Order: sequence, then C-alpha cells, then structure tokens
Amino acid sequence: MRVLFVYREDVDVDGGAAAVMKETSRALQMLGVEVETTYELYPKVDGFDAVHVFNIWSPQSAWEQLKHLRRTGIPIIWSPFYLHWCECAWASLAFELIYHHRHSPEELEKIKSLFAAGTLEINGLSRWKPNEVIPGFHFALKEMLACTTHVCAASYQEMQKFAQLTGSNEIPFSVTPHGVNAASYINASPEPFINAFGIRDFVLCVGAVDRRKNQLLLIEALKGTSLPIVLLGPAFEQDYLDACKILGGSQILFTGRLSLDMVASAYKAASVHVLPSYAEGAALANLEAAVAGCAMVVSNRSSEFEYFGAAPFYCNPHDPESIRTATFKAMQSGAVEKTRWRDLGRHVAETFTWRKTAELTRAVYEKVLSGTNN
Repeated sequence: MRVLFVYREDVDVDGGAAAVMKETSRALQMLGVEVETTYELYPKVDGFDAVHVFNIWSPQSAWEQLKHLRRTGIPIIWSPFYLHWCECAWASLAFELIYHHRHSPEELEKIKSLFAAGTLEINGLSRWKPNEVIPGFHFALKEMLACTTHVCAASYQEMQKFAQLTGSNEIPFSVTPHGVNAASYINASPEPFINAFGIRDFVLCVGAVDRRKNQLLLIEALKGTSLPIVLLGPAFEQDYLDACKILGGSQILFTGRLSLDMVASAYKAASVHVLPSYAEGAALANLEAAVAGCAMVVSNRSSEFEYFGAAPFYCNPHDPESIRTATFKAMQSGAVEKTRWRDLGRHVAETFTWRKTAELTRAVYEKVLSGTNN
C-alpha cells in the first residue's frame, strides 16, 4: 500500500496539524504502509494507491489542492482538523472593538458588559450565529467535502459540528484520535525549564498565542492575582500578543516556541496547564500535559471530554470568572489529588498512542481501497 501524504507550505509546518501528520506517517510506516509526503499545491499522484490530505487551512489553497486531486481520480482521505470557528469569529471582532478603537471609559465599560453577557452584536455577527471566520468559508467547506472520499476526524464532536454547519448527513467518516509520545513527557524533569527561566509553580498555556486559543481572557481571569502566567508557543498575531503583554504586564512570561524537551520540562514545572480555547480539534498540548501529570483546565467548547472524561476541570472560555474558578480548583487538586492526575496520565498514555492512530488510519485505507467506503 502506497499513500501520499499531502500538506501545504502556506500554514505552520511545525504546528499541531503538521505534527499529527508526521507522527501518523512514522507510525504507519512501522505498520508496513509506504508513505511519502509532499507540500506541493498540485502534487503528482502516479504510483500511489491513495492520497491523505491534511488541514483545512488555508481554505483557498486547501480547496484548490483538493480540486486538483479530485481531477486525478485517486481516492482522497481527508483529515480536515475542522474547528467550529463561529463563536471565535464573533469574539475576534469584539477584541478588535475593545482593543483597537478609542472609546470613552463609559463606552468601553458598556461594550465589555455586552460582550460578557454575550449580547454584543458587531457587523451582523453575534455570539450564537453561524458566523464565518472569513467570507465564503462555509461554502468552501461544502465544496472541499465534495472532493473527498473519506474523512478522518479527531473526534465525534468534530464531525457533528462539521455536519451541522455544512448540512451534510452522508459523510463517510472514521474517528482517528490523535496520539502522544508519552515517555517524553512522563520522564521529563522540571529543572531545565526552571533553570532557563527562573520560574516554577506557574500557570502554563502551551499553544500559539492567538484569538482562538483565548490567552487574553486567561490573563483577564487571573489579573490581580499573584499567579505568574507562562505563554509557551509561537505568535503569528502580533497585535494579540501585544495586547496580552499590556494586560498582563510583569505577570506574563512569553517564551516563544521551545524545543520538545523544554516543553516537557515546562509541564513538570507548572502548577496547572490552562487552555481556554474557543475552538480546538484535540489539542496535542492537552494530551502532553495529561501524560506529564500536570493538573489541567480545558475548554468546554471542544472535544476534550472524548479524550479526558471528567478528570480535568472544564471552563467556559467566554467567562473570565469560569476560567479563574477552574484554574484555582485545578491547582488545589494538583496539590492534594495526585492520584487523580496520575490516573488520567496513565489513561491517556495507554489509550492515545500514535500506533493506535496508525492502525485506525490504515483500516480506513483498507476500507476505501476495497470499495466498502461507508
């Protein structure tokens, strides 16, 4: 079986989606599947049995690539990493309104109050509408879906939201959960991070600093406390990072992207890992934090319950008080409920491996190539 993995260079080739692709490729090759990877927009598919395309972003190039592959007639397996952007699109406009426009103190207080209540309307967008993160996004999703033979999703929640948004009720799909290289995090030491940055027992947030991952409301939630906050990851939205630094001041340490060893050390040095995202697929950072034994706060908007059950503390990403309460509860639990977090780490390490991801993915290929795609 020869499968061509297809990605693009107009997205972060070191981000989460790319990491899933690379780890799945390695694990599949261990199972005897021959895998090659291309970043070409219009790849040649001669000699391959199927193509496996990764990531919905950037939508225009992803759509263009899928249309090209569809014309070749080769079976197309698609891992879209669909994120339900609707609420985030509204929150992003609210961020612009609050931080990039001048208002009187009274006007600003009114806008913040409406945002907190979820009743703020901006340019026709409101909190619960099917807002588009970019114009034409939802139409593009339907067209991309029409190009594919089979969808590999990270969770049932991903497919549920995808089907609701596109109105598609006959999508051949399989759930192929993400994995984690548990040993790298279980055996890590806190000392390298502590020695490098001179900080321990902090609130950690691993991931790109951006509107979707919602670090600004994490900072808002913990403002006025003595808790240091470490933001670990790249920043592709400089204005958002600047707003985080201004709001957090000396409470914030932004490290940028670090080596995997240093990330593992950070989980061990932290008191809690908090990722209050508006939208996630199945964040690798949460899997890593779990196997490292770090207490966790996760968003109640995404697929984390399918991975972690009731073990973490869940927060409403729109509500700073919810984030704050969950953070303090998780920190307290991390100090006195060691078994809770060890059990979660063991569950994740045993359940979510890249080998299992590869086995499920190979089963998809076999189903598609045998003509039993349903």
